[in-house]
Amino acid sequence: MYSVQQLQALDCLLKKVVGDHFKLVIELNGQYWYGDFVRLDGNALYQHFIDGIGAIEKHTFYIDSPNAPNMVKKIWQSYLAAIEPFRRHPFGSNPFERLRDLPLLFETLVNILAKADIADEDSPLSPCLFNARLLNGDGSLPFIYLGNEKLKLVSLIRIAEE
Repeated sequence: MYSVQQLQALDCLLKKVVGDHFKLVIELNGQYWYGDFVRLDGNALYQHFIDGIGAIEKHTFYIDSPNAPNMVKKIWQSYLAAIEPFRRHPFGSNPFERLRDLPLLFETLVNILAKADIADEDSPLSPCLFNARLLNGDGSLPFIYLGNEKLKLVSLIRIAEE
């Protein structure tokens, strides 16, 4: 079982390293959902908020910035540690550049997440699943608010690029 914040970090890594056409699948109330735990605009995470004068603004968190959220820093450090042995080898290469075997990719990502030690307070983002879709195709929602839910991560899917 994973916190929403852990899944936000994992989704951020997945999008940055492999691409936006892979989605995490969770079990929620006996149904299988996929979507986006983070919203990305280029190289930045974002969320909307209402500022002090009532205007709707977009708060941007740059992934490569020293001011990136702690969840991003922690998952990225864990990822770099995971690929370091390959980078040191004279003939080594980053396996994520060509890793498309879904079970192996899933297992590798979960291992990286386990070493990242993501805490709830490491994420400034709202605990939501955006663009939520039922795996069986029977429904969709623009978002599901997850609050403090602990979620079962069950799979990883590749969706058609839009």
